[in-house]
Amino acid sequence: MSVFRLPIAICNEVESILARFWWSKDQHWHSPLVGYFKLNVDGALHLRDGLWGVGLIVRDSHDVLIEEVAMRAPSLLSMLATKLYALKVGLSFALDASLLP
Repeated sequence: MSVFRLPIAICNEVESILARFWWSKDQHWHSPLVGYFKLNVDGALHLRDGLWGVGLIVRDSHDVLIEEVAMRAPSLLSMLATKLYALKVGLSFALDASLLP
């Protein structure tokens, strides 16, 4: 696993863009094209216990649940880092499971 540092200004800008995207009022699930899969990932922090976690869900074009995973994540420095870790876990899972059209 590679580790790198990003300037705080870039981290803040990415978090701002993610917040605008996730909290827009135009959100609803769209199915992928027939023969493809949709991978959704997320990272979270349990404030009371201080535990970090990631989750992923894979659905096909007919909204059929293919796989779901929830697991603890390393104690990372920020929510952005946790969401990026969730993306890494999700992409690794999709490649390992050969979820290709």
